[in-house]
Amino acid sequence: MPHRTATIPIHSYGVSVFVLRPDGDGHAVLLLRRSGQGTLEGAWCQVAGAVRAGEKAWQTALRELKEETGLVPRPPSVPHRPFSQAALESAHTRSAP
Repeated sequence: MPHRTATIPIHSYGVSVFVLRPDGDGHAVLLLRRSGQGTLEGAWCQVAGAVRAGEKAWQTALRELKEETGLVPRPPSVPHRPFSQAALESAHTRSAP
């Protein structure tokens, strides 16, 4: 018998938000439990949502975080560094401590 998985239709661009909090020697991850009926009812998942017309992905992330949890993040203490291909390649070539 073939393996069956849930089919989730994708109709728009979306974001997933991962919220981490320092917890001892590691980090705790915020997860939400899906309610209602339908696909993935009762499953644990990250905050997620669809990007609205004219909205940037980061704006969607902040909006969904507030809508789904009531949380409003404070600005980071470390200045934002734009993503670059060089940074990605550097991260993948560094050896683990």
